[in-house]
Amino acid sequence: MREMISVYELVKQKRYGGFKFASEVYEFYRIPKQNFFKLYHRFKQAGTDGSLLPLKRGRKFGTIQTIPMIQHKIQELRNQGFGRYEIYDLMLPQYGRFTPSPSTIYRILKWYGINNASKEMLRHKRKIIKEKAGEMGHMDCHQIKRGTVEGIDSRLYLVGLIDDFSRLCAVEVVAEVKSLTVGLSTIKLLSMIYQNYGIKFEDMLTDNGSEFKGEYQVILETLDIKHRHTKPYRPQTNGKMERFWKTLENELLEEQVYSSVDELKEQIFNYMIYYNHLRYHQGIQRKPIQSLLVSSSKL
Repeated sequence: MREMISVYELVKQKRYGGFKFASEVYEFYRIPKQNFFKLYHRFKQAGTDGSLLPLKRGRKFGTIQTIPMIQHKIQELRNQGFGRYEIYDLMLPQYGRFTPSPSTIYRILKWYGINNASKEMLRHKRKIIKEKAGEMGHMDCHQIKRGTVEGIDSRLYLVGLIDDFSRLCAVEVVAEVKSLTVGLSTIKLLSMIYQNYGIKFEDMLTDNGSEFKGEYQVILETLDIKHRHTKPYRPQTNGKMERFWKTLENELLEEQVYSSVDELKEQIFNYMIYYNHLRYHQGIQRKPIQSLLVSSSKL
């Protein structure tokens, strides 16, 4: 490196016969320009050969900089079964800009040896999430295949809502999945669930799509519903909605052609009644409507 620096300075002074341009120096020594200048400026400031040695990377002060109180809260939430992204969403409203990033939360969990969830953690998480109706809802959008409605070539979508505990559902047909449209549909779906089953939601889980931001986020805040997000690029985190769409496709939409959008909406409405009141749900081992009796018995 000392040799390269000497050659570089001679080239800049136009006193070196081997190279005409500095770019030839970088190419000959096979060192990127930006990397060379980091070492060059460090050497010029320090003036010692030691400054040319690679520096140790990583934290300069200790191993974990997050204050103990926040570390304790992260451990507490982890012991309840929550993952790093869920911990981040749960802590953000309380700690604001002091909330560690998901990657920092992961490092803290790893430091304390609790990055891998134990069976007890998962059991406790299931208990928390499924303790009563309305504690958490799941929302998602689903694109209907072209040709499902006769004479309609434009895209149609479904906006769906499922209660985590009871699996009671509500669905609406929309022409687009913009934030405002999905937000207005959310108001209708929440009203439908409340009017028919008396369920008010505390939390709402969605993916990170743009349709669940902007106006949608404002509507949830206005209704005092906490917005939680799935892990990025992990649709299985919202697996209840993914499974619901698959069931609806198999039982209602697949290979069916409806004469109009109104007929499709009518069939969707009829399917909601069937799904909520008559269909046995294997995931909870009962009909969704029967879960309300279980939920009320726990209050």
